[in-house]
Parts: sequence; C-alpha cells; structure tokens
Amino acid sequence: MRLVRSKKLATESATFLLACTSGCGRVFIDGRWKICRKGFACLLSANTLNTFEIARGKRWKYCWVCYVGTIDRRPTGDISSPVMVRFDPAPLRSAILGLAFECRGRRQPRLMQEWTDLVHAYFLRFARPSTQPVKLDQLWNRVASKLADDWTLSGLAREADYSKEHLRRLCHRHLGRSPMHQVTCLRMRYAADLLAATAQPIKFLARRVGYQSPFTFSKAFVKWSGWRPSEYRRKRINEAKTA
Repeated sequence: MRLVRSKKLATESATFLLACTSGCGRVFIDGRWKICRKGFACLLSANTLNTFEIARGKRWKYCWVCYVGTIDRRPTGDISSPVMVRFDPAPLRSAILGLAFECRGRRQPRLMQEWTDLVHAYFLRFARPSTQPVKLDQLWNRVASKLADDWTLSGLAREADYSKEHLRRLCHRHLGRSPMHQVTCLRMRYAADLLAATAQPIKFLARRVGYQSPFTFSKAFVKWSGWRPSEYRRKRINEAKTA
C-alpha cells in the first residue's frame, strides 16, 4: 500500500484521541507506523510527533478529540492509558455530532456543556479503562517511580507476579504495546518533563530515566518525540516565553 498523504495533527503539546469509523490509515506511534482500522482507536500523547498517513485512492473516516492541557483540571490520560486498542467509535461520534449540532444551532450553554461532558466521558472510557487488571496498573506505577532501574521483561514479570508471556499478552490487549515499549514510553514522558522544567545536563537527565549513555538516550528521545533533547528543551523554553 503506497502512502502518499501525511499530516501533522496539531501542536505537540496537545493530546489526541483518534477513533476510526471506516477504512484505515497509518498513525505514527512510539516511533513506528501502525495501522488504524475500523473499530480501533489510538491515543496520541502530548509532546510527541503526532502524524498520520492515508493511502492514495483510499478513504479513511475517523472522529477525534483534541486536548490542549486539560479541561476543568480533568485528567486526559495516565501512565496506564492504551496507545491503540479496540474501541467502538459510534458513541463518541454521536456525542461529537450532537455538540457540533448545538454549536451551529441554538448554542444553549447548558446543552453545549452536557455534550462536552459526554465527549469527555467517552474519551475517558478509552484513556482510563476500568477493565485493565489492577496488578498491571500497579506495575506501571511502580516502574514510573523507579525509571532509573535496569528494567527487563523478566524483571517486569516478577514485579507483576505474571509469566513473561502472560504479561506480553495483557500489555498488547490493554495498552497496544509491548511491556518494554511501555517502559520506554514512561521514560520518555518523564524525560520530556525534565527537559521542560529543569536545566540539567543531558547526561545527568539520561541517567535519571535509565540510560547510562547520553547518545543512546538522545537516539531514543528523537525516535519517540521527533526532536533531539536539546531542540525539545529550546522549543519548550520558547513556548513558555511566548505563552
């Protein structure tokens, strides 16, 4: 399949939920292109390169929600949020259409707020699923608190009290990524926060998120975010100055 159209969705500080209603396209996630088909949705995190591609002559229909920061301090996702998993887009699409109808019509504030709350509720159904095993959620909270540790698949399985194969299956089912890809994602998210909030040299920052080599860390960060760590830091500093 030849992919010919590519689009950057919006500002890298935004979080997106994209739910496919028909056809298929490719979305850039975790440094790789992944197919997004009907009945699947993906969560594109802030501070990463959010891009999709559509094949020539193909149709791809989807609905999507964009968050810049949060709404009314409500969470848009957490460390256990899935990246791409099965999701019925019909309720979310209906809520978006209802909100659009009200915005184009009578624009009653109460109804607009109720439609917005409904859209947000369907977003959270994807981003914070209640079906995820408690032990899996607890595992990622422990990993997030010890990102400098030398995590391996065997170590993760022991920490969660699962077999390695069972942990793999659970992660792909509930997160859409492998256990070690999830570790990398947690490390890169924290690294992005440190780059934006501190002036720490890259080599010290790299060790805080589990990389002994600043070169290896920089390569991983570029693949995940689309920018070198120094470029990302300058970008965030400039954004803060113009905010």
